[in-house]
Parts: sequence; C-alpha cells; structure tokens
Amino acid sequence: MAAGRGVSGSVYDGLTPRHAVCEACGQHLGGTEVKGGALVCPECGHANVMGLPPPGTHAARLRRVRARRTVVRVLMIGVLAAGLVAVALLM
Repeated sequence: MAAGRGVSGSVYDGLTPRHAVCEACGQHLGGTEVKGGALVCPECGHANVMGLPPPGTHAARLRRVRARRTVVRVLMIGVLAAGLVAVALLM
C-alpha cells in the first residue's frame, strides 16, 4: 500500500492490507488492521496514513474488465464462426 492522503477511518477500518510496510522503520504490516484510516506499526508505533482508492473503485474497474472480456469472447466466437463458414464453403 502506498502512503498518501488520509481517508476517512470509518470507510477502511477493519481492513487488513497484505503488502503494507511501515514508512518509519520498514516493518511488514501485512495483516495489521486499519484503525482510524491508518495502520499503526506494532514495532515503532508510527501511524501510517493510508492512500487508499475511494470505495467502489475496485468494483467499477472489475465491471470494465469483465465487459472487455465479454467483447473479446464475442469477437473470438465471430472469427471462429467465419472460419467455419469459409471451410464449409471450400468443401
């Protein structure tokens, strides 16, 4: 997780990032719970403010990725169907 602007603690409280590192001492904070919008390092006590994306950003991105995959699948089916028609006409 990258450090950056603070976020409302109520939105992210209870999350446990897997790849967070303390800015002050470098301690791995994976599994440490977000409290008040920050990860408090158990080693040095530094409050690492989280630069998290706004809520819902991941869901919106996931919808776009799924839509692209659907378009690609439809195009692949179209190409396959055109190929089968061409082979059938050649026979």
